[in-house]
Amino acid sequence: MLKSTVAGSPTTVTAEAKGTGWTVAKPIKLNNKNGANTIVSSIVIKANAVALVLNTDYKTYVGDGTNGELGYTYIVPLTAQTLTITADYSYTPSSAVIYGNNIGARLGKALIIRATSTDPITAKNKIEYIVD
Repeated sequence: MLKSTVAGSPTTVTAEAKGTGWTVAKPIKLNNKNGANTIVSSIVIKANAVALVLNTDYKTYVGDGTNGELGYTYIVPLTAQTLTITADYSYTPSSAVIYGNNIGARLGKALIIRATSTDPITAKNKIEYIVD
């Protein structure tokens, strides 16, 4: 079975509340994730509306299923903070997931699909055939 995801529209999150203060080295999960299970973009972590510094005050990583939920971005505190913590970031969710099978070349009978629909205005049936 093949699986393909379709990216949705980029979405911006502003001032996502992460509580008051944090514990050094205890990861904090952001609420939203990219559909592609990659790190979200434009991350700005703030303590009482003052931006903290990446790799000085905190680090980031994406959970792989063993170190957090798959695809979610985590903030790992490096310095003590006691004020209100918020997160600004952008993410692109999946808008659809498509599943299917590859149908390779074959000899013999053809695959025929009949699709029937009804026009809501005229109430007439429309029949279409898809061959192979």
